[in-house]
Amino acid sequence: MTDWRHAKRSQLKIIIPVLITCGMIYLSWVYSYFICWNEIYKHHSKSTGIGLIIGNILFILLIYGIWFQILIIGPGKQPKVPLFRILQNVDETGYNCIEPPEYFMCSKDGFPIWCSECQSIKIDRSHHSSDLGYCIPKMDHFCTFLGAVIGKENYHLFIQLCWWWLCYFIFIGISMACFTKQYKDRKGSVNANIIIVYVAVIGWILMIFALFSSHIYYIYGNKTSIDDMRRKRNRRTNTLYDEYVSLKHNDKRYILRINPDNDNI
Repeated sequence: MTDWRHAKRSQLKIIIPVLITCGMIYLSWVYSYFICWNEIYKHHSKSTGIGLIIGNILFILLIYGIWFQILIIGPGKQPKVPLFRILQNVDETGYNCIEPPEYFMCSKDGFPIWCSECQSIKIDRSHHSSDLGYCIPKMDHFCTFLGAVIGKENYHLFIQLCWWWLCYFIFIGISMACFTKQYKDRKGSVNANIIIVYVAVIGWILMIFALFSSHIYYIYGNKTSIDDMRRKRNRRTNTLYDEYVSLKHNDKRYILRINPDNDNI
């Protein structure tokens, strides 16, 4: 079952971005040909028509340039962290150990969180990605639309992409709305392709605005999508999700129980 789900997800990583790209090509063609060329260039202003077509092209190049950077840079990779020297004489086991930091996230027994796949200690807020096969520092989510894992290294690019994509659809929607009435008066009706683009633009504006707003909220609250989903699940099931921190004080270590929802760690 796991292999089947992984294969299906791998297919979606390719299919959905390809479908989105095809949709962007279609939207750009309808906007440039029916609105910018047939309406604005031929019946209103040649310079305005050419300028809007160039603006459309520049927006698309910017969006796909950022998308390409998200894929190339990647979410980041947590380096392997050796075992912490918590117990006495642990070096006699033959493992290479390092001194633990002053505090770290741990289990209720005081041992650091271990990733069996990476054979490494997991640093705080890192998660193992089954798509990439290693732990991602400050992993946020897997974006099906982009076919990419979003983490510490490419999160700022993801925010930029959401912003410029939102601006692009607003640009398309407003410029189309300014000339659609004249197009209808001249033709007697609105072309079905223009109506489809209107529906797509409104839908994308609503969806991207909701996505962009939620991530601005996450940034303000110093949370990730994974943190938010976990907290919503805990509220829905009315359960408390406690975590533990190992804290060094003088020559001793203490295990502190915390609740992320209440302590806002």
